[in-house]
Amino acid sequence: MLPLGLLLVVAAGVVGVGVVLDNTDAVSVSAFGTTVDTTTAGVFLAGAVAGLALMLGLAMMSVGARRRRAKRRAAKAQVREARTEADVLAEENARLRAQVADSTVIDSSDPYPTATEDSSGRHANR
Repeated sequence: MLPLGLLLVVAAGVVGVGVVLDNTDAVSVSAFGTTVDTTTAGVFLAGAVAGLALMLGLAMMSVGARRRRAKRRAAKAQVREARTEADVLAEENARLRAQVADSTVIDSSDPYPTATEDSSGRHANR
């Protein structure tokens, strides 16, 4: 692909130089209410400059669109990651709530009981 592109650039350069050197006729160009007297080569060079400006503008738009698309993808990935993390935390929170609801505390002054009493009054865990 690179050799083909290089070949096209060289061919365009050769054609451009040929047009500029072979055309010295006088031409009047009117644009936006202004008339300019120039040569055919001048008209060709003005067209080449306009074409380069067009290509530069298109390249800048393309780069900007790619950059915006990459930022949008990164933002969507961050949102997906945050939602996944929120779901995991919600499940953990629900599990911990269920665990707290199922546990029984014998003595409210002792937050870490070491033994529980069964119905006969004996300690079940020692």
